[in-house]
Amino acid sequence: MMGLQEFSAQLNVTNLLNKRYFSTIGSNGFAASDPQGAFATMLEGAPRQVFMTVSGKF
Repeated sequence: MMGLQEFSAQLNVTNLLNKRYFSTIGSNGFAASDPQGAFATMLEGAPRQVFMTVSGKF
């Protein structure tokens, strides 16, 4: 009988507690607009994300 074999499901969560954080801190890296490298950049991290994967073979 043909059917679904090797079924699997996976749930991934990033930033589980949904905390605010900086993911990157550095200079802007654009020599034309900031030749001295004086302007710092701070990028906020991603909020909570949930991903689900379901797979199987027929």
